Amino acid sequence: MYRQIADLPLVLSVGQSTEYIYANWSQAAIAIGALAAALCAIAFWLTVYLIRELKRRKKAETKYVTLALSDSLTGLGNRRHFNDVLDREWRRCMRDDEPIALMMLDTDLFKSYNDTYGHPAGDALLQTIGSAIAGTIKRGSDFGARYGGDEFAIVLSGASTAEAERIAESLRLRFSELCEQNRVVEWGLSIGISGFRPRLDEHSSELLRAADHALYRAKNLGRNRTEVLSVNSIDLAPALLHSNLYHAA
Repeated sequence: MYRQIADLPLVLSVGQSTEYIYANWSQAAIAIGALAAALCAIAFWLTVYLIRELKRRKKAETKYVTLALSDSLTGLGNRRHFNDVLDREWRRCMRDDEPIALMMLDTDLFKSYNDTYGHPAGDALLQTIGSAIAGTIKRGSDFGARYGGDEFAIVLSGASTAEAERIAESLRLRFSELCEQNRVVEWGLSIGISGFRPRLDEHSSELLRAADHALYRAKNLGRNRTEVLSVNSIDLAPALLHSNLYHAA
């Protein structure tokens, strides 16, 4: 800044040195930079925290969904999950014009097993069956479930009854191996198999009823055996299911 002094041939100039100007600017820049760095650090920390929380929540939700759809004793799917998978795969096979097979398994005289060896041994037997099922079904579309109590079910999407029979024999072999390996007393398994090529006028419940009917027949014919029903037009009316065929424990 400058100004002339009255009428005199003098000019007065007042100013700040460059060092003084840059000194103030440097202090302001450092303060602003520190504040910006702090804000960035807080934002980064919040982002990391939110990501961790989202992962933790997703993991917890996945765990709860798994628990809701699985059987705690055997690790297989539960009956609710089984119903969903059977209905979904039935519709898919109908759309793709593929066969679908269903296998129902029941532990023969399971009450006698519990009475003889105790309930912990009974649980170990069911766990062994579950492990045998999980170790036998290989394809991504195959699904094993604990249907209830000592009864199990396996959905074999895209499989014929002949393929299902081969899987049943592999399952029996695997079950025997695991019983010996885990020192579990081996017990009889009755298996019923049904196989359909879904049609528009049919429902997945018919496949289930046919497999259940085959299971009853396996028990009626001596237990610890496999029986197959594979005809789409089979009459599964209630009168037939409640004939001389019976479901023994």
